[in-house]
Amino acid sequence: MEKVALCRCDSYELSEVERALWRGLDLLSAGSFLPDAGQTVFLKTNLLMAKSPESAVVTHPVVVEAVARYFKERGVKVIIGDSPGGPFLPGLLKAAYQAAGLIGVAERTGSLLNYDVSVATVSASVRDRTNTFPMVKAMLTANAIISIAKLKTHSMMMYSGAAKNMYGAIAGMAKVDYHLRLPEYHDFAHLLVDVCETVKPVFSIIDGIVAMEGNGPSGGTPRQVGALIMGQNPYAADWVGAGVLGMEPDDVPMLAAARERGLVQPENVSVLDESLAALQIPDLQLPDSRPIHFYNTKLPSFLSDWLDNRIKPRVRVDRNGCIGCGKCVAHCPPRAMELVGKVPCIDNKKCICCFCCQELCPEKAIEIYRGWLGRFLMERKK
Repeated sequence: MEKVALCRCDSYELSEVERALWRGLDLLSAGSFLPDAGQTVFLKTNLLMAKSPESAVVTHPVVVEAVARYFKERGVKVIIGDSPGGPFLPGLLKAAYQAAGLIGVAERTGSLLNYDVSVATVSASVRDRTNTFPMVKAMLTANAIISIAKLKTHSMMMYSGAAKNMYGAIAGMAKVDYHLRLPEYHDFAHLLVDVCETVKPVFSIIDGIVAMEGNGPSGGTPRQVGALIMGQNPYAADWVGAGVLGMEPDDVPMLAAARERGLVQPENVSVLDESLAALQIPDLQLPDSRPIHFYNTKLPSFLSDWLDNRIKPRVRVDRNGCIGCGKCVAHCPPRAMELVGKVPCIDNKKCICCFCCQELCPEKAIEIYRGWLGRFLMERKK
C-alpha cells in the first residue's frame, strides 16, 4: 500500500504546523528513509513568482520552516530553493525568496538559500518525449530532495501539487520551451511525470492549509482547507490532494498519466490520520479552462473535433489591470502575443492554450474565458 498522511492543520502557527508535520512523519515512519545526520537535503518549495504567502501562490514559509527545523535538529544540512518562472538569475531568486518570507526562515533555522544558478544536463528517465533535461544543479548535488508543494488548481493541468512542483527543477526559461514542444495536455502531463521520475524526490509534503481555487496556479483565490498532506509517493500524495479539492483524480491529466504508467493505483492508496471525507472541499471553484469532453463518446470524431476547436478556452487582457510589464509576451511559448502601445495583443490562431501568460502575470490581468457555446456546455456538464 502507498501510505499518505492527511493531517488536519487549521492555521500557520508554527507550533500547530509542527504538530501536524510530526504526526504525519510518525505515521509514515519517515525517519527510516529520510536523510541522516551529515547529509544534505534540498527543500524544493513552490516559488512560481515573487508573491507573498497570503496570496496562496507560493508554499507558506511556516511550513518550510517546520520542515527545515525537523532536519536541522537531526544534524542534516538544509538548502531551500526553486527555479521560479522566468530567467534563472540570483537577483530574481532573491526577490522571490524575500516576497515568500524565506529569507527569514533561512536566518531562523540556519539553512541556506540556493543562489547557485548552475545548470546540469540530465538524461530523462523516459526518452520518448525528450532525451535530456536542463536542471538546477544544486538540487541534483544534494543527498535528497523533498518536495514542499502548494495545493492549487491549475489552468492547464487542473491541479498542482507534489509531482507538478518538481517541474521547477527545470532551470529558467527552458520550462517555457517544453510548452511549445508539447502543446497537447496528454503529452505535457507525461513530461511532468518524466521530470518527477528523473528528479525522484524522496518525500513529498503538500501545503493545503490554505489552498488556491479558481484559475490557479497564480490567478485564483485563497481557500481555507486545513490540510497538510505527505507521503513517499508523490502521485499518491497528489491523488489525495486532488480528492481533498473535490476533483476526480482521473480528470487530472498528470495523475491519469501516472496511473497509465503504473506509478499510482487508487486501490493501493491508504489514507492515514484524517479521512478524505473529513477534509474534502465539496464546492471548490475549478479553473475556467477545465476540459469539456462529455460529448466525445456520443458524437462522430469529426464533429467532436469541430466542437473542441470552438469551445476551448481563450485568454484576454484586462486593460484596466494590465501594467504593461510585458512578462506575458516574454513567456509566451508560441510568440502569440505582442505589446502594442504597452498593451498585450493576442493572436488566437497561434495560441496553444498553455496559459503561461495567465500563470506568470503579476497583476492577474490575463483572464480565461469561453464563448457562449463553451459556457452553455459547461452548464450542461454540471
